[in-house]
Amino acid sequence: MKRIFAHIGFSSATALFLLNRLDISALPYICTALAVLLAASMCVKETREAVTVPLCIGSALFSCLVYATVFYSAVAPAVSLAGQEGVLSFYITDLPEFSDGKYVYTARSREILINGAPQSVKLIVKSAAQLNAEAYTVINAKASFYSFGSTSAEAFGKWGNGIYTGAVISDAVITDTRVFSPLYFVLLLRNDIIETLVNSIRLDMGAFSAGLVTGDKYYLPYALKNSFVLAGASHILAVSGLHLSVITGAICFILKKLGAGQRITAAAVISASLFYMALAGFSHSVVRAGIMVICVFGALIFKRRADTLNSLGIAVFIICLNPFAVTDAGAVLSVLSVLSLVLLYPYLCSKLGFVSEKLSTVKRAALKPFASALKALIHSVMISVSVIVFTLPACVLFFDRLNFTGLISNVFVIPLGSAATVLSFVCYISCKLGILSGLFCTLCCYLNMLICKTVSFAASLRLLSAPVSTELFYAVAAALVLCAVGMIAYKKKSLGITLGVSVCFIAVFLAINSLWQYNSANVLITRSGASAAAYKGATVVSRVRTKSDYNEIRDFIDLHGDKIDLLLCGENNELEKALYDEFGALRVVTCDNSSPFGDSVITDNYKAELSESFTVSFVKGGDFSYVLYEIDSKTLVSGDNIKSRADVCACGGEITDEYGKIRLSDGSVLYCFNKNYLTAGRF
Repeated sequence: MKRIFAHIGFSSATALFLLNRLDISALPYICTALAVLLAASMCVKETREAVTVPLCIGSALFSCLVYATVFYSAVAPAVSLAGQEGVLSFYITDLPEFSDGKYVYTARSREILINGAPQSVKLIVKSAAQLNAEAYTVINAKASFYSFGSTSAEAFGKWGNGIYTGAVISDAVITDTRVFSPLYFVLLLRNDIIETLVNSIRLDMGAFSAGLVTGDKYYLPYALKNSFVLAGASHILAVSGLHLSVITGAICFILKKLGAGQRITAAAVISASLFYMALAGFSHSVVRAGIMVICVFGALIFKRRADTLNSLGIAVFIICLNPFAVTDAGAVLSVLSVLSLVLLYPYLCSKLGFVSEKLSTVKRAALKPFASALKALIHSVMISVSVIVFTLPACVLFFDRLNFTGLISNVFVIPLGSAATVLSFVCYISCKLGILSGLFCTLCCYLNMLICKTVSFAASLRLLSAPVSTELFYAVAAALVLCAVGMIAYKKKSLGITLGVSVCFIAVFLAINSLWQYNSANVLITRSGASAAAYKGATVVSRVRTKSDYNEIRDFIDLHGDKIDLLLCGENNELEKALYDEFGALRVVTCDNSSPFGDSVITDNYKAELSESFTVSFVKGGDFSYVLYEIDSKTLVSGDNIKSRADVCACGGEITDEYGKIRLSDGSVLYCFNKNYLTAGRF
């Protein structure tokens, strides 16, 4: 049987992907069902001799057993620490971050002084004060443990990184004890690369170079990171096959020029890949790419021919030894991207081969450069189409959005990003050697700026993306039905026509949806009473009081715009300041004289028209603010004093609208206002 590891790897990943979305109580039933199916497939001669069916079922069963082993031996004991307090002895294993007013560290415990507690676990440590300790130095502190959730989905990728619990610490004491690890020296190099690039390349472009080289996005502004997501180009900031191929390609080029043999080159590439995996923090995407590189070049050492799909299967299987890795968006998107280049891209190349043949017949020397450029452009578009087709389901699942913007952005971002990765490495080396560092840093800065400007423009093209909705579901279902009709007919002409009609149908739907979204006002009211509204490019945010408000409103801004036009603050609040720092605000209005915003308007009453038929009123009342949105005939009002004028009224922990009265405590509500109707959804 061919490609045995591809069957094993993808069967394991599929089983774990489904298992991570079910309750742990379903695990015994799933294992029993798979065991019965495996026994049945072995009893039937046809399936037993074909091998494929029992192999795939057996792989799925093995993954379920791995899931059960890891959950009950590692996850459950760590999660059980939630709510308990004790003394924690730990050491830092990664670079620190700063979030929600606290310093955040990835660490590993040496000892937890709580009865029945696991003693060596990877965890997130939060501290109000900065820990001035080097990595792998033992620290003792009082700790209060908390959980990220009872399922991997609730943990938002933490379980996928092997982190099952967190602790808030106080009274930290840094000891003289050091834990030896070779990764300490790798971490020092990683930190040196980041600090050198950030300090040497001006503006935020040094942070962008640091992200390209190491995958660390700590210094990168949130708005810029969000632009890459909206543009469908976030893969450029996640160290993966693109970055590793650039590095290995450069090594191969240099060694070839030096006359090195095939085996020496392969050994050098494998060594460099292992080191780069460590430098990038062993993220799932770079591990996948590294394993594939090791398989391909390892085959060269033993004079064997490597199969790309088989190598990908091996990588997927090894990653799936961590049964929660499939909940990591980067890992899933990375695997699907490579799968698209193995399966769909060659097919598109074969179907569009006539284009290359036509271009190859160009005789005139003056047109040859254009012919080469056009070939490269066509292949770039085919790569983008292939990747988008395969990653769309994952994008909808992880980001609740259908996004075709990458069709445009990746044509430019992929080649420019590859060049920027190499140039960023050159910048670091030149800075360390003190040779032409100013020249290389300037070139890198302008190249990075070009990439970021391109991505920002692509992110502004809302026409090519749409949030997941019932209407979108029906549109995609209709397109799939059309494709199915073409496949059933099984005629080349009918299949081509139905595919073309389906693509046009989705394109028209996206255009109509974008126009409808632009002419409708979307208003979010959170369960604690915070609100945000977006209408014709204008965005208003008010009364952010909790971390949950902050997260929901930030996601709302991501979907409906990349800035805040008006920020209404009732009192001095660090979360409102955090939103201001991330997105900026054209105007800030507050009733608090001690406001942290230097350019804010301080008033008890405020009214402004942001765009046609969109008026916002601000009225101080007691210890908080009231907000009024007026969109055509529909009005959202907070405050009893103007309740009688409102189509929707949010006050006293309740919302009253044309559907009746609901409680905010049951969940946040998203409204969509139009001239003729109002829709609402609870989430």
